Amino acid sequence: MHKFVWQPTKELLETSRVARFIRTHTIASWQELVNRSCNNTEWFWRAALDDLGVSWQKPYTTLLDASGGFSRATWFSGGELNITDNCVDRHNAEGRGDAVALIFDTENGVNETITYTRLAQKIDEVARGLTARGISSGDVICSCMSLSPESVALMYAGFKLGVAVMQISPRLGAEQVAEFAHAGDAHVIFVDNGYQNAGRIFSLDRTHALLSENNLEQIIFPAVDTPFKNLAHTKTWEQFLVASAHTKTPATKNLAAETVALILFSSGTTGKQKMIVHTHGGVIAQTAKEIGYIFDYQTEKNDVFFWTTDFGWMMAPWELVGVHFFCGTIVIATGSLLHPKPHRLERILTDYRVTIFGTTPPQISQLMHSGAYENTRFPDLRILGSTGMPLGEKEYRWFFEKIGGSRCPIMNISGGTELIGCFVSPLPIMPQKISSVGTRGLGMDVAIVTDEDIDAKTNEEGFLVCRKPFPSMSRGFFKNQSLFEETYFSENKNEWRHGDRGYSDEDGYWFLTGRADDLIVRKAVKIDPVKIEAALTSAPEHLIKEAIAIGVPHNEWGQKIVCFLVAATEVSTADAEAAIPGLRRRVGEVYDPLAKPDEFFIITAAPRTLSGKIPRKKYVAAYLGRDVGALAHIQHSEIFNEIKNIAK
Repeated sequence: MHKFVWQPTKELLETSRVARFIRTHTIASWQELVNRSCNNTEWFWRAALDDLGVSWQKPYTTLLDASGGFSRATWFSGGELNITDNCVDRHNAEGRGDAVALIFDTENGVNETITYTRLAQKIDEVARGLTARGISSGDVICSCMSLSPESVALMYAGFKLGVAVMQISPRLGAEQVAEFAHAGDAHVIFVDNGYQNAGRIFSLDRTHALLSENNLEQIIFPAVDTPFKNLAHTKTWEQFLVASAHTKTPATKNLAAETVALILFSSGTTGKQKMIVHTHGGVIAQTAKEIGYIFDYQTEKNDVFFWTTDFGWMMAPWELVGVHFFCGTIVIATGSLLHPKPHRLERILTDYRVTIFGTTPPQISQLMHSGAYENTRFPDLRILGSTGMPLGEKEYRWFFEKIGGSRCPIMNISGGTELIGCFVSPLPIMPQKISSVGTRGLGMDVAIVTDEDIDAKTNEEGFLVCRKPFPSMSRGFFKNQSLFEETYFSENKNEWRHGDRGYSDEDGYWFLTGRADDLIVRKAVKIDPVKIEAALTSAPEHLIKEAIAIGVPHNEWGQKIVCFLVAATEVSTADAEAAIPGLRRRVGEVYDPLAKPDEFFIITAAPRTLSGKIPRKKYVAAYLGRDVGALAHIQHSEIFNEIKNIAK
């Protein structure tokens, strides 16, 4: 049984949003709340949205319509609302316009504070520009911009008009940006002229040129200081705004709850990225629930929220909509947290008095190995967050102790772009265990099942499934409902199979162990690559910063185990190579003797998706000398050529 590392404070037990919800409904414990919310999801979602204060322009008449089956369920029939009304308009109408909505921070020290009044003005400017171009409800626009006050205003302007906003990371390759914009039937694409990361300026000239060649109309925003090339079918941001200066400001539309708000893209860990559709009602319901009940965002506590993310990952719209729903303050920061100095995060957390901070396990590892946060103190912090992949014990302890001062709980959440939220999560009123993802998400009827689709026993590993519809589930893949159903409902029409694997312990705490398609089968034994990686990176010598384990075909064994290691900053390649025999023995000692890797390779960096996940299939392809496929959404993708060369 895992030990508790943190106990909820008296303040959280008495004043947190979820504690108040429990008292309102005369519920005895967090366990009873979770069980009731999952067993009676319709009760929970109705009660939660009333409690959180969702603003309906027209009340819904039917909460859930699942007559077409799980995969085609719809929510809030007859109801009308708008994300922008809930997140911006109503706060200004109720006299809260002076509250700070955004704090914008850049690598080179530029910062800007945006109030709700100013954010509404920016939204209206963009909405006039879109209206002047004939864009209206039901159309699609594409945003290929970094987080900034302007890109946030563009998102809300689209919501305001009932326009679907497709979000693409500016770090994607030109071909993929053009492909996505075409596939989404985007009327216009808004693109940065470049972006800055770790002191380097990355130009998007190739993206602009390719979009122009493909006759895609684009508005270019001057995100970095580089010259603008006047190509066909392009306008600058300033020209876009000036052209609509005399256009009447459109009103925020009353929209059916099922109106499409966002088109997002899956992480790409298992192949080609998929275009995921989300609605106004679904986005509001899930993000407000999670920011409110999981992260306990409270404006009366002067909470300031900061999560390391960017557009192109669901966490950006998730945090913006969720925090702004509560008239809250959110920090958006571009570039690297370790540039221009490793202490940039310290400055952000301290200067802006951040109270809720979230990031990813790879980012935690980078901060840990920077050596800059061994003696820092952040008294304003009260809650931490992590997502993107399993949070290992070493990273968990460091994050909890060094950033959280051993007093801040870590909301270690897990879900996906397909639900713009979590299937599993802790609550701030439950004790915490290292690396646990808490328990079933509120209102999310999830379970762990065996290969035979039978509920797994305590400590028995299985697949994560969801058995009831929920408001924020994707309404399918854009123009491809059949692929959506094949991806998540092929094995059981009444069960969403998400692809994650995990187990629950004696206390009902859940732990995720990786993706279902990540398993290595060696000599008929199923081996978890995540546990191999944890054994390697937790070695007491601290020689290895990152480890990637994959299974590759083998004639006799089925698969052999290959590991790629990134040495810690201060460790030479020679020292890392010399440590390999000991590291191999360690895997056998702390995990499983049958899991000892067959081959090790030292690489200079570990390719990951933009959300920090490991694209294992691409590692396998590189090792085998094959085409690794699209690389636009992969960081450090050049390392795959390095892998091809060293694995020959």
